[in-house]
This record gives sequence, C-alpha cells and structure tokens, in this order.
Amino acid sequence: MKAGRSTLFKRVGDFYRHHWTCSQTFRKYYNRYLLSGEEADLLPRRRGPKWRERREPEGIDVAHRKRGMNRYEIHAVLLETREKVPSPIKIYRVLRRYS
Repeated sequence: MKAGRSTLFKRVGDFYRHHWTCSQTFRKYYNRYLLSGEEADLLPRRRGPKWRERREPEGIDVAHRKRGMNRYEIHAVLLETREKVPSPIKIYRVLRRYS
C-alpha cells in the first residue's frame, strides 16, 4: 500500500477499517505469520479457558453441606478419601451453585 501498488486501498487506514482491525492487531498477526509461515497464524487464536478447566471437580457431595458442613470441613473429609482434592474456594463455588 505504501508503494502505491494496491488497487483497493489508498491508505493503510482504509485497509484496517475494511478488515475491522487496528494497526496493533494487524502487526501481531503479521509478525506471528512471519515467524511461522503458516496461514493459520493470520487468524485470531481462541481465547478464554479450556473446557477442561471449567468442569466441576468430581466427588463434591452436596449432602455434606446438608449435614451442616462448611467448605473447609468438606475439604478435610475429601483429603481423607482422595489424593487430588479441589481447593476450599472451588468447593464453595460448587456448593453455592447447587444450594
């Protein structure tokens, strides 16, 4: 574009507006493409947590809560029976969702 060879865009800003992007985003994708050479790097990558991270941990029983146990007591009970135990805050979030 700067050399004047583009028939569609007179200015670089026209290119950015046409593709609904900004110069920083374009440079990010373009530099990523230059490093790898793959066309897939010209597209945005997926953002946000992976599906595995949003899954609820197994073994949190709401029946413990109905017996009057708080999140720390449930954590202690799970520590006795399992190797991998979710944190007390995660237990609290699950209990809050289902209570």
